[in-house]
Amino acid sequence: KSEITKQLIIDKAFNLFYRDGFKTTSIDKIMKETTLSKGAFYHHYKNKKELGTAVISLKVKKRVVDGMIAPLLNSGNAFKILETVFINRLKSFPFIDKQNGCPMNNLINEIGNTEIAYQQALKSIIEEWKTALVNVIERGKNEKSI
Repeated sequence: KSEITKQLIIDKAFNLFYRDGFKTTSIDKIMKETTLSKGAFYHHYKNKKELGTAVISLKVKKRVVDGMIAPLLNSGNAFKILETVFINRLKSFPFIDKQNGCPMNNLINEIGNTEIAYQQALKSIIEEWKTALVNVIERGKNEKSI
């Protein structure tokens, strides 16, 4: 039950951060969305900063890894992989994503300069993506598909 509660808080926080912005989303607002007590929040997180880091590490990173990193690791024609990953990703965005933009980019713009913990968490995602991109491009150069 404890892990389910923790996941519910992370899911609702991610949705609110994405929809309303990190800075304008309060702990009270998150907990109202979960219908849990504020005590449940403090049982799992010391503060909003700790929750923010968890949202970045668990929700934002998973979204980038699943959609933009893992597919780059597939075998096959590197150019086609790059083309497919980017085109499929753009096509797969639901309307809310098209309306609200990239959650990671939104967080970088809103809180990327405020806390070292956020900077590090966001930067590690970008570095992982960059490494996957460089690797697939280099592979494509070697196999002459790029």
